[in-house]
Amino acid sequence: MLTHVTFRVTGERTQLAAFDARLKLLFAEQQVGGDVEEQHADDALHYDLKVEGGIPFPPFALASREFPELEIAVEWVNSGAGTRGAARIAGGTLAEQNI
Repeated sequence: MLTHVTFRVTGERTQLAAFDARLKLLFAEQQVGGDVEEQHADDALHYDLKVEGGIPFPPFALASREFPELEIAVEWVNSGAGTRGAARIAGGTLAEQNI
């Protein structure tokens, strides 16, 4: 089933650039596939993914552990399963989740 998930990372600009570079390495290491679109601004990184097999939390959590000052907001929709939800990652852990 295809899941549409967005990750929005906010924080200090210099931290965001380093986070983005680290995340790209983690994507390659963990073989995150699917359709990934990125839209970045000075104050936020935005990743829009359409993936099969679940939400790719691990690379974002690992990068978050290295950049604990950054906040990551996650929203997802799996229309095939009829589910949607939201979460927040901070300091490498799932800080909040609403399903």
